[in-house]
Amino acid sequence: MSDKHTELETQPYSSMMVAIAYGLKNFSEYAGSNITLYGWAISTPAECTSYTTLSESSRYWINTGGSECDNHLTHTWYRFSGAAGIMMATRCIPRNRCNSQMSGWISGSNPSVADGKVTRTACMHSSSGCCTHYYSSVEIRNCSGFYVYNLPPTSTCNSRYCGVNIECYYKTTDGKCCSIPFTYGGVKYHSCTTVNHHTLWCSLDSTYKGNWENCVIGS
Repeated sequence: MSDKHTELETQPYSSMMVAIAYGLKNFSEYAGSNITLYGWAISTPAECTSYTTLSESSRYWINTGGSECDNHLTHTWYRFSGAAGIMMATRCIPRNRCNSQMSGWISGSNPSVADGKVTRTACMHSSSGCCTHYYSSVEIRNCSGFYVYNLPPTSTCNSRYCGVNIECYYKTTDGKCCSIPFTYGGVKYHSCTTVNHHTLWCSLDSTYKGNWENCVIGS
């Protein structure tokens, strides 16, 4: 499910604050007229106020199997939200995830707010490698609280852009993300632990609720 989102916000920002917030070199990167500064009519970048939201739970990276494909997407700006995660992964994630066969991720870091609009490569992890199928010149912007991605439709099926909530530095033996940090017995753990278990384990919830799995050794 995706939905069109449009929002306009007016804030009494100074020109310096706006420039810092959106990494602008000059006012020409703005469009619209919802903020007036010293006679200049400007607004936040258009892609931060008008985008399509991707919120399908099946798009979240831990979902395996399926044959979903993003060949139907319109080449426009997208925001990951809700059950789909809050952003795209920035390192190669396993194949056969997000209910598809080829898992989409971004090669390179997501930008800071001050970076402005950046260009990255969107990779599809296929049987032949992490980035043998890719889409170059994908634009990304940090909209001060969320990311938007200018994504093209995929040309190869079945391939799909995958969402994550955080980068997964601690994984379970079947590829799930540990919830780091997590609280167990009133103690907060910032990595996998062997407490009350013979090998490294982690909780799948921020507060332990009985959902746990063994960690990949070295996590």
